[in-house]
Amino acid sequence: MNKFACFIYHIQNQSKGLRQDMDISQGWICDTCGTLIDSPSDGRMEWLEYKSGGILKGRGLRLVHHLSASPLKASSTLGCYSYTETYASGLCDAELSEFLGDDGLMLLLSKLANDQLPQDEVIEMIKRLHVSGYEKARLHFDAAASADVFEPSADKGYYSRQDIEAVLEFIKSRD
Repeated sequence: MNKFACFIYHIQNQSKGLRQDMDISQGWICDTCGTLIDSPSDGRMEWLEYKSGGILKGRGLRLVHHLSASPLKASSTLGCYSYTETYASGLCDAELSEFLGDDGLMLLLSKLANDQLPQDEVIEMIKRLHVSGYEKARLHFDAAASADVFEPSADKGYYSRQDIEAVLEFIKSRD
């Protein structure tokens, strides 16, 4: 597989356009170990690519610790990476910073528009990376709704600013 296809979207100025608002800069949750990824340089996106009818497709979009920042690096040669050498021909990964800011949002939207990754995976990643407070709140929406902290809308998974803030307050009150 042509590695260039996996990294064509790499931009020269990786820090350009990074969002600096407080909730997003507080980090992201690793999909493998469940602990905080403190900075963009500590995170990686990984996914698998394959050809389907001559078209490059992907699946399994995940946010994980870079090996050098992984809490699992002492116990595993892969650290928090999920995909092993078995998938080496279709394994793609990129720095988290490439998916942040305006350029990162456009990159994710282009993958969505070109059907390069599953719609649900891309939409969820956009919410995690670009909606302030969502990443911290996302694992607590069900518990907060059960505790009557907010009334979920008919569109499960699409929360208002007010709902996200209510869940963040709910999390604070439980700590």
